[in-house]
Amino acid sequence: MDRILELSGQTVEETRRVIANLRPMALDDLGLATTLRLWVNSLSSEGWMIDYEVTLGEERLPAEIETVLFRVAQEALTNVRKHARTTRVRLTLRSLGGSVYLEVQDWGRGFDGVVPSEGDVTGERVGLCGMRERVALLGGKFRLHSRPGVGTSVIAEIPQLHAAPAYDEPISSPRRETSSPARLVVVDARLLSEKDSELCSRANRTSRWSARRRMAGRRSNSAATCSRIWC
Repeated sequence: MDRILELSGQTVEETRRVIANLRPMALDDLGLATTLRLWVNSLSSEGWMIDYEVTLGEERLPAEIETVLFRVAQEALTNVRKHARTTRVRLTLRSLGGSVYLEVQDWGRGFDGVVPSEGDVTGERVGLCGMRERVALLGGKFRLHSRPGVGTSVIAEIPQLHAAPAYDEPISSPRRETSSPARLVVVDARLLSEKDSELCSRANRTSRWSARRRMAGRRSNSAATCSRIWC
């Protein structure tokens, strides 16, 4: 009975650890770079010879990129622990030409360096296929370099997401912009020209109408004057 209780407790703790590793709370609170730093410190305390190089800006990465890169690093380091037979690792995280670059390199036993296809996933290579699929979902690139007796390098490169432009109009036709304190108005130059022509036409008609009224008034005044004279 004591053994059963002990195994049950271990199962619960393992389940909690797996759930937490899916997306640890530190990733939400601290971001990817700091979360990986905490993990590196933990591995170092276990005796690992692990280097961590990070060159990211001050802004946080999008949540989906942080999650995928964390899972890639997690899977790669898990493979090192289980299969590489080494504790010498270098972890690199940096911005690279509009993309985020992650590399996990070890100096372990290595293998033939072939990522299995979806229909040929067995044993320790299940994680490699999963990493490739996660990175591809975000339009990224996944590369694997490995040689027996030399080591393995896992690389994930994901483009950073950009917001869509707020104004997306074709630029082939000429535009003229006029601004007011409250809003920005974009007017087609051809429509403006037509409007100007219409206003000019109205002004000309009004001017002609006014001139006719003045002439009629003058004729009326002249007729009245003549009437007084003859009378």
